[in-house]
Amino acid sequence: MSRESHEIRKKIALARKTQAMNEHMKSKMHQEKIINSASEQKQKYNFEIEKSVLAGKRADLCISAAKLAAAGCVCVFSVFLISKAATAPRSDFSVTVKSDEKYSHMAVGKAERIFKAFRNKDKAELKALTGRLDEFGIQDCESLIGRFTTFPDFKQASVSSPKTDPCIYYLALTGEDGLQIQLVLRRINGALDLEGICLN
Repeated sequence: MSRESHEIRKKIALARKTQAMNEHMKSKMHQEKIINSASEQKQKYNFEIEKSVLAGKRADLCISAAKLAAAGCVCVFSVFLISKAATAPRSDFSVTVKSDEKYSHMAVGKAERIFKAFRNKDKAELKALTGRLDEFGIQDCESLIGRFTTFPDFKQASVSSPKTDPCIYYLALTGEDGLQIQLVLRRINGALDLEGICLN
């Protein structure tokens, strides 16, 4: 083999080696680029997750703050209402005055009709006279009126109204056996409606 041929082969081998090294370096650089890009993407993804978590925490804090503020407002408003109710003038229904003659007469007539309807078990009349009462209210009335052994003397009935609400009428009745009951009637649009009956 001539010296020239040896030199040529040596150069070819060196060129191939250089080319291989260059390709290896390019491949390594490409891999590093891919790794760096993946790392950047991962960092960006983690940053977005942290950002979302922080935003969620801020939103939770805002919601909690809003709830606390609302609860505070409710407490303040409740205290205000309680203090207002405590200082407001009270209606004393126990202080009564004599009712006007017209409605006193109407109250006595209505009470007499109610007694008769209960004693005669007149359902149609009872329905007309006790329209504002529910089933339990009617049963209470029937029970109390049933305790009267004799029909009361309505001429002896006394009628009064609370000083603070003249639209309410208390009609007190006393039976022969000393039993006392009170009918409570309310004036609505000029008519008297039964509110209830209780022991006096």
